[in-house]
Amino acid sequence: MSKADKTPIKGVTPGKGARISSSMTPTKGTTPSKSPAKPQAVSSSEGEDEPAKPSRTPRARKVYAVSSSEDEDEITTPSRISKARKSKVSPLKSPKDSPARSLRHRDQIKKTDRYAPGVPAAHSNLTPRRSARISMSPSTPSLRQKVLMANTPRSSLPPLKDEDESEDEFVTPSKAPKSAKKKLEMTPTTPSSSRKVGHGFLSPVVADREGRAPSTPSSALGIARAQLQVSTLPTSLPCREKEFNDIKSFISRKIQDGTGGCMYISGVPGTGKTATVHTVVKTLQKMAEDGKITSFDFVEVNGLRMTEPRQAYVRIWQILSKNKVTADQALKHLETKFLGKPKRCTVLLVDELDYLCNRRQDVIYNILDWTTKRYSKFSVLTIANTMDLPERTLKGKVTSRMGLTRLVFQPYTYQQLEEIVLNRLDGCKAFHADAVQLVARKVAAVSGDARRALDICRRSTEILELEGRPAVSVLDIQKVLTQIFAGSRVQAIKNCSLMAKLVLRAIRDEVLRTGVEETTVAYIHPQLVSICALEGKRELTVTDILRICSNLADSGLIFAEKERKDINRKISLNISTDDIHYAIDC
Repeated sequence: MSKADKTPIKGVTPGKGARISSSMTPTKGTTPSKSPAKPQAVSSSEGEDEPAKPSRTPRARKVYAVSSSEDEDEITTPSRISKARKSKVSPLKSPKDSPARSLRHRDQIKKTDRYAPGVPAAHSNLTPRRSARISMSPSTPSLRQKVLMANTPRSSLPPLKDEDESEDEFVTPSKAPKSAKKKLEMTPTTPSSSRKVGHGFLSPVVADREGRAPSTPSSALGIARAQLQVSTLPTSLPCREKEFNDIKSFISRKIQDGTGGCMYISGVPGTGKTATVHTVVKTLQKMAEDGKITSFDFVEVNGLRMTEPRQAYVRIWQILSKNKVTADQALKHLETKFLGKPKRCTVLLVDELDYLCNRRQDVIYNILDWTTKRYSKFSVLTIANTMDLPERTLKGKVTSRMGLTRLVFQPYTYQQLEEIVLNRLDGCKAFHADAVQLVARKVAAVSGDARRALDICRRSTEILELEGRPAVSVLDIQKVLTQIFAGSRVQAIKNCSLMAKLVLRAIRDEVLRTGVEETTVAYIHPQLVSICALEGKRELTVTDILRICSNLADSGLIFAEKERKDINRKISLNISTDDIHYAIDC
């Protein structure tokens, strides 16, 4: 071996574990190992490799990789070749790198020079620190892997692939953050079924239950029970023809003239006030569809369903415009509509008017005031249980705007109640004629409430269907009435003292007189004085009445105001007036 062969290559310092060849290219398929290996000298002849004693270079000296071939290719480093090819020569990362790593780095430099020919080298710009700026995204996948290996510590370097192997795909392993792993581990997953039928998944189906009640009753008793439901709308409304014609003529006249107005409808509960108005409105809407009258808007407001009186504005504007806003905004919109010139007429039904009567009475005043405007086209139908509510409760300015159009629904007589029940049965032979007449006479003697008569008849059909008999007789009606008399509330009233029964009668008479469920001790005192004089009993003092009201409130028969204990204490019944009648008068 000649002296020239033993001379190391200029600019290359062999380190531990390096194998240097004449072309400065590592052997295919070899991977540098971590264990130190003896360095060997480089021979210029083919097939003759003799070990050479390595010579260490100072750490501070810069090391460059230089080719020893005859046509020495200039060393270039790709710096973001995809964007712009720069003439920068990349030195080794640091003098601490092993010769094997240096050779691998030089090999990737030579391959880069093949993809970027003609780029001049700039050895003056070589610095050790710029060796770390090796591009991580060259254009060739295999070169990308080698660049990654040249800049990755040995402990994390993947094994080099052979050139014969596929170099089309290279995926850099990405390490998910710990927080993402925790989230993935802690996130529950819902199991899904993989069974399919056709193109869709199987869905669970509830099996039909045995003994399910049919949607349409087949027996005569079943048909009668369905027709006697209070919620079932009758085909016709008997015994209220006069009231029907009065309401219809009032509304149709206002719609045709394009003006506004108000009608006050009163009557005891269960006399068909709301049902008659609904029937009239449906008839007029059908006439408007046929083109006989001008079309109009219908709005219904129930005072019992309002949390406060001002919610009536929200309800009216929501039905008219299909938008829900606050009470103040709704009031502004309604004033703009009815104080202007609206195109369509509006009919408003205010049921349970007494529940909208607060201390200020501003809601009722505004609603009734809109009817007096010239171009408002706004008509109002108000319903309450008492006949003298405008004069007794409402203020003068409100009563004057209500007008003088009044309509009173009288309680049903026993002939009318019998006709109503037979009209509901519609020819069904489930009742004897005497049974229906008995129910009508019993209810007419108490209150004349049609709803009460329908409830008694429906209860008798339920009992008879359990016993398996075909028709309802007088004995069955008497049995139902006995159950009503034997109810817990009726029995509680019967077990009260004589003075407590007189107080309950006084409260009932005051409620029936005014139509308002809530009253005070000051209002029932005159009623109680009259009852005691009629029965020949000792007149009760105010102190006795307050003590008896407290006892009735403790037993749950009435509601009493807890904050006050004087004559202005508010009280109301927790039982129906029929229960008082059955317990005391029968």
